[in-house]
Amino acid sequence: MVDEDAYCMDVIKQLQAVQGALGRVNALLLQDHLQTCVTTAIRGEAAGERERVIGELLSLFEHGATKPTEQSQLTHSSEQNHDTSDS
Repeated sequence: MVDEDAYCMDVIKQLQAVQGALGRVNALLLQDHLQTCVTTAIRGEAAGERERVIGELLSLFEHGATKPTEQSQLTHSSEQNHDTSDS
């Protein structure tokens, strides 16, 4: 769409649709992981495995917590640059 010089708002809407779909896939994968791998590790007797799995989850959410803010800042910055270039 960008290569075809599509209207900016159309590109943004398509990107939001893709991001929404990826978010739903991520949620399904996380749900399955929690119900299988994490549950097995927590119920198991290996303390190291429990710590590893919990550490993975904490790391995932620590990294995930920063990305939406960064994305919002990038989008906002891009919109400002686009607005000034139209003047």
